Amino acid sequence: MRRLVLALMTLACVLFVVRGEAHETRAARIDVVVISPTEARITVRPPLSIAEPPGCRMRAGVLSCTDGIAGKTFDVEGLGEGVDVAYVRIEGETDEGTVATKRAPHVTMPGAPATESVALRFVRLGAEHVLSGADHILFLIALFFQARLRGRGRALIAELARTATAFTLAHSLTLTTTVLGLVRIPPLAAEAAIAWSLVLIALDLGRQTNERPYARAGLAGAFGLVHGLGFASALAETGLPEHARAVALVSFNVGVECGQLVALVACGVVLAVLGRSFTDRSTNVAAYAVGSVGAAMFFLRLSALLSG
Repeated sequence: MRRLVLALMTLACVLFVVRGEAHETRAARIDVVVISPTEARITVRPPLSIAEPPGCRMRAGVLSCTDGIAGKTFDVEGLGEGVDVAYVRIEGETDEGTVATKRAPHVTMPGAPATESVALRFVRLGAEHVLSGADHILFLIALFFQARLRGRGRALIAELARTATAFTLAHSLTLTTTVLGLVRIPPLAAEAAIAWSLVLIALDLGRQTNERPYARAGLAGAFGLVHGLGFASALAETGLPEHARAVALVSFNVGVECGQLVALVACGVVLAVLGRSFTDRSTNVAAYAVGSVGAAMFFLRLSALLSG
């Protein structure tokens, strides 16, 4: 009898161990392939899924992170629901592997974004924001025509240098203080203020007065404070990388300046191609165009602000 009990106990222990080992074999594999500095293709099968890290989006099996994929941490969801362990294989510059469990579902991508890649990306974002925004382009057109009232050639370049510098310093101030949280303005209010600045600069351009050299620079600076709020809203949507906030902020500003320079040079080229017969009437045309579009934008944005 004692031998029978011992045999049954031994059999129970064996079954328990086998069952435990079978339970531990409920594993899945996740393949991560880094395809660019900002993207990684992730192959994962149900019931598992990937939780998007802050600043990243998962679309069609590709995880895209605006400030770089390196150093990002994502969670493996669904562990414990038929799968206990996920073996993660990461292919990049160096192949690495890790394990995710229900208690430790975190997977961190190797490395940290290079400062150079952050700088280049935010320079591009700044330039794209200026060149793709109708309100900023219209303001720069008005700024160009204001400078033309001072003359052509060296006089035009000198006036553009003064007004563009004042505009740059002003919008850099509000951009920086807003991004750092020192100033808080609702994005819709900032956009409405930018549209109203178009109306004001169009009215000033329509007067066609030749004021003192630094008077228009002061006006450009005042408007720059408003436009910096709009730049800050665009940057807030993108987000700054925690390890390189200063680099990203400065680079975005540099990109904005590059976009402004391209727009101002384009204005000069267009007027040169159209010829003097058009440029004699172009200031009035610019004033009416900027003012009309600015007024329409202002009322639309004000309506959205009040209804929101």
